Amino acid sequence: MDGYAVRAADIIPGHRLTLIGVSQAGAGFAGSVAADQCVRIFTGAPVPPAPTPSSCRKKPP
Repeated sequence: MDGYAVRAADIIPGHRLTLIGVSQAGAGFAGSVAADQCVRIFTGAPVPPAPTPSSCRKKPP
């Protein structure tokens, strides 16, 4: 499932995040997700590490 890796603490309605990269199958994101940041995740890609649990959410149509 496509989605975004974000810190659980940053999932707040109306809160904007900075997209810092992408994680694709076979080419994961090498960094980590900090406060107010997110990483785009494509199907089959590894989820980047984060200081708190990450959440993958499917992008609305």
